[in-house]
Amino acid sequence: IHQNKKGGGPANHRVAVTNVNLGVEYMRQGYYEKALDKLNNARKADPGYALTYNMLGVLNQILENPGEAESNLLRSLEIEKDNPSTLNNYGQFLCKQDRHEEAENLFLAAAHNPFSTAPEIAYANAGSCAHMHKRFDIAEKYFEKSLAANPDVAVALSQMSKIRFNNGDYTAAREYMDRYRV
Repeated sequence: IHQNKKGGGPANHRVAVTNVNLGVEYMRQGYYEKALDKLNNARKADPGYALTYNMLGVLNQILENPGEAESNLLRSLEIEKDNPSTLNNYGQFLCKQDRHEEAENLFLAAAHNPFSTAPEIAYANAGSCAHMHKRFDIAEKYFEKSLAANPDVAVALSQMSKIRFNNGDYTAAREYMDRYRV
C-alpha cells in the first residue's frame, strides 16, 4: 500500500476521515462512547491524521480526562503545528485549566493564522477566557476584535452587552443586546 507522509495510505486515510466524521456526529448527539470508538478507529486507520487527535482532545475534555485531552491536542499540533482549529481547541482547554496566558497566545496564533476561516471565533474565545479570569479590559478588546471581523458573533455581542452594562453604559448594553437577539 502506498504510504502518504502522514502515515497512512489513501484508503486508510479515507477510513480515518469517515470515522472522524462519525465520531464528531456522535459527540454532537452526546453518544460519547460511540464517538470514542470511531475516533480510535480513525487513529488506527491513519495515525498521522491530525484531526483525529484534535477531536480526541475535545472529547476527552468533555469526558473530563484532562491528561488525555492535552496529550491528544499536543499530538495534533505535532502533526499540524499551525492548525487554527487545534490552536483554538487547545486554547480553550488551557483556559479551563487556569493557564490563561498560554491560552491567549494560542487564540492569537489561531486568529492571526492566514489559513484561519474564522478569526472572529479565536478572538471571541480569547475574550471569553480573559473575562472568565476577570481580565475585563482585555476581554473587551478581544470582543471588539471579534466583532470587527464579524459583527454577528453571538458570544461577543452578549459579553459586550454585559461589560457595557457593568460599566454603567446602559444604552450601549442595550444596543449590543438588540444585535444579539436578531
